[in-house]
Amino acid sequence: MRNLVIALLMLAASPALAQDKEKLSATDLTVRTALTFKVSDAVVQKLLPAGFEVNSPTAGPSKGSNLNMTLIDYLMVQDPEGKPLPPRTTVAMSIPAKKTASGEAVAVVFGGFIAQAAIPGPYFVFGSAKLAVDRRSHTDADGKSIIDETWEVMADDGGALEVQLQFVRGVPARGKAEPKIHSAAKPEFYRIYRFEQAADVVRSTATGIDRVSKFSIKATGPKLAPLFDGSEQLISITSIPFYSRSIYVPAITPFGKEVMKLPRCQFLHLAAGAIAYPETRHQKLLRNQRTFHRSGWATRPWQLIRRVAHRKGASMDKRFSGRHDGSKHPAIARC
Repeated sequence: MRNLVIALLMLAASPALAQDKEKLSATDLTVRTALTFKVSDAVVQKLLPAGFEVNSPTAGPSKGSNLNMTLIDYLMVQDPEGKPLPPRTTVAMSIPAKKTASGEAVAVVFGGFIAQAAIPGPYFVFGSAKLAVDRRSHTDADGKSIIDETWEVMADDGGALEVQLQFVRGVPARGKAEPKIHSAAKPEFYRIYRFEQAADVVRSTATGIDRVSKFSIKATGPKLAPLFDGSEQLISITSIPFYSRSIYVPAITPFGKEVMKLPRCQFLHLAAGAIAYPETRHQKLLRNQRTFHRSGWATRPWQLIRRVAHRKGASMDKRFSGRHDGSKHPAIARC
């Protein structure tokens, strides 16, 4: 039965794919410091899932790097409806990579640190830690700005990270990008970032820029020690005082063997959320009509989900009063 429902769901969703392949997940505003390093290629490759390989930049300030560490200080986070979410200081670690089969350039997040309440994080790889950031700015009479930053991470697994940085602020360069970020734990999962930023490259071995007066990094613990064993080479430091991002995820969730094993309620919730159709005038007229045609067949694709619930013994007497989202139906909401 589940195989049939999945097939019907995918067929029903196919007309909407061309219209809406992605859906907004969140928006945020952050201040960031991005560090890139060159470490052992063999060590980094082991962190990538099958089907991905290291793809170091061949140009730009981070040329030759194969490890990214992004220190993120969240100022504001909102859900798709604009409601505020808890901002959390985060350390994200990723690898510039490409898909072996297609050659598509992507980034793969393989680890990082976040507060206990948010683990395992958006990419299912973040460890629990207590994080603190101290940032100070001083501008003299001549307009010269000196920035001091200290980032401290105390991980629950015994690891620790401390980054100290002092530099002279330059003129940030505005830019936009739309990268695709994959998870090392679940390679099929990815998010798309559409962001605008103001980036100030304060050190780069590739371009010769160096306005850094102090930098140190101390990294210990099971996740960090193999990468920072003293042989790592710092390639670039980029200060990003402004980073505005919209995060999108695929509108259709892949249905695989793992989904087939889910309990009934979880399966119904996932299936219901997989279809997102824009409401048409015809659907508005039908919204408050009977769920099914008198012949017994569903009049709209999303009602296939409700047929499953009905066969499981749920009552269909209550008419659907919301938008055509199967997850809002009482039979599924009771799960």
